[in-house]
Amino acid sequence: MALPAARALLPELTIHHADPEQDRATLERLACWAGQFTSAVSLAGEGLLLDIAGSLRLFGGLAPLLRQVRRGVRRLGYRLGSTAVAPTPQGAWLLARAGDGRPVLEVGALSERIGALPVAALDVAGDVRERLAGVGVRTIGDLLALPRGGVVKRFGAAVLDQVDRALGSAPDPRPLFVPPDFFSGRLALPAEVREVEPVLFGLRRLLTELHGFLAAKGQGVDTVTLHLHHPEGGGTPVILTRLALTRDDRHLFGLFRERLGRQKLAKSVDALALTTGETVPLAAHSLGLFGGAPPDADGQLLERIRARLGEAAVTGIHGLAEHRPERAWQPCAPGLRQLPLADGTRPLWLLREPRPLPAAGGLPCRGGPLTLTAGPERIESGWWDGVDVTRDYYIARHGRGGGYWVFRDRDGAWFLHGVFA
Repeated sequence: MALPAARALLPELTIHHADPEQDRATLERLACWAGQFTSAVSLAGEGLLLDIAGSLRLFGGLAPLLRQVRRGVRRLGYRLGSTAVAPTPQGAWLLARAGDGRPVLEVGALSERIGALPVAALDVAGDVRERLAGVGVRTIGDLLALPRGGVVKRFGAAVLDQVDRALGSAPDPRPLFVPPDFFSGRLALPAEVREVEPVLFGLRRLLTELHGFLAAKGQGVDTVTLHLHHPEGGGTPVILTRLALTRDDRHLFGLFRERLGRQKLAKSVDALALTTGETVPLAAHSLGLFGGAPPDADGQLLERIRARLGEAAVTGIHGLAEHRPERAWQPCAPGLRQLPLADGTRPLWLLREPRPLPAAGGLPCRGGPLTLTAGPERIESGWWDGVDVTRDYYIARHGRGGGYWVFRDRDGAWFLHGVFA
């Protein structure tokens, strides 16, 4: 039907121009996502073929697996046209093209089901379909009832080849889809936006794709970048760095929501892109017998705080190979401690600068004379950088039980340098 005639019949008709390249890119992204259900995914025309025979026990059977697939496709924002299950890939493909979603689990049951399908389910040229209808062939069963030699001569071998592969009487090898090394997803927004909520809505879809991609590879990432593309060109990157590897799309979404909630969009956004760096194998975690908190609950809490307050607001500290206490540590990302900070003989709480203490009878005083309970520990270091020190450190206590870390310098003066909890 011509477009003007279609508009005359349906004035509110909406026209969407076909974009084969975009359709192919979308199908490949879906193939990346579908790899979480099986390692054998093939591109087939305008759809996907998944070999799920080895995955049924993992997902609890056919019905639960199909529910997860359908639910996941909806989360991605797509509408699932039709699905079919059959022992052969071509059989499943023909059933899906015909809209017959009843599963066929045995090869012996294929003949009746395939034979009842209309010849329109076959991938043949329009003139071949018309000639088949001209000789009274309405179903695939009608086609099989004709002499094979005559069918090949009049309609070509490709027609029966499709049926033979569907019935399992001819081999049907399919090239497997190989996912890329890195994830890269893009989503065009329906309109330009200046608010965060529409951006988060699109981001959720991209993170769902990312989860499927990583689950298929059994890997995780610690850095994810969201690119906000602007109509006038260019983009604004939002980089999220985790403390540990993950593929948890819900947690990543929460972190991005905290990060974007702290800022206003300076420019309009018309498209989103989500990219990752190198992916790394992600070790599995065993669940407790009675459930409980996830293994990374503390780390996830720290990440949410960092996303809300900024990375500089939450840091960790780790030790350095340095004898001078004030130089024996440095800030780092939480959870990245490399050397222990203290072994029990040194306090974790150091003063910013050593504080002079009065002395009486050769002993330091702080609200009264202190009792030296351990020491001395001689620290003589730093001659190479011009900040050399010579100190004798002691653990000192007063009558109320408080503990201090004090030292006496080369001139005999006493200083307070740390406090024990």
